[in-house]
Amino acid sequence: MLAMFLRLFPLLASLLVVALAESGGSRTPEPPGSCVAGIPGIPGHHGAPGRDGRDGEKGITGSKGEPGVHGSKGEAGERGAPGKLGPSGGAGPIGPPGPRGSKGDEGGSPAVPKSAFTAKISSSNPPAGSPIKFDVVISNDQGHYDPLSGKFTCVHPGLYYFVMHAHVYKHDLCVALIKDGNRVVSFCSNNIENKYANAISGGSVLSLKAGDKVWLQVADAYNGMFSQAGYRDSSFTGFLLFSD
Repeated sequence: MLAMFLRLFPLLASLLVVALAESGGSRTPEPPGSCVAGIPGIPGHHGAPGRDGRDGEKGITGSKGEPGVHGSKGEAGERGAPGKLGPSGGAGPIGPPGPRGSKGDEGGSPAVPKSAFTAKISSSNPPAGSPIKFDVVISNDQGHYDPLSGKFTCVHPGLYYFVMHAHVYKHDLCVALIKDGNRVVSFCSNNIENKYANAISGGSVLSLKAGDKVWLQVADAYNGMFSQAGYRDSSFTGFLLFSD
């Protein structure tokens, strides 16, 4: 715009001079040989736009604006993947007792310890100073009596009863009840002058613990123990009374 004004300025100045001269009312005659101004010419065409000017300097930073209005809540997102397993929680309180159950089947009798035996000798006059081997077993279901050694071994601790029944013939007889090598009680019969057989019996209650051994033993030379198969027998019996 400024460039266009500068181009038209000479024309505008000429028009202004002519207008001032005509408005004076009289015209001074030009001397001979002087030039008279002509009629102003037609305005020229607009010139081409000028080039863009240079960029101005960077302005200063403006002040911080006020916070905007809080936006509305967005839609809920999709459900996320399950997280890692957390640590085990503490034990909860004990729950209330459950309902009473139905009656169960009747139980069997409790197992009762058993131990019993009876055995007899097969020959007369067993040797003195050692266990009498009652080698013919009558009853020994639990196997606690050993007919090869003549000894009973305690398996169930408790109170036991042992008894001897013996026939005596032609000789005196003394038999001792032995517990682990110690004489507990003795039974004797004087029959040295009697031509007929007689019988003696004797027994005792013993308190035994597991592993204790009990047997009968002829004492010294008094050995008139007699046996006649199916007619006169000498036997040794033992059985458990009460278990511990």
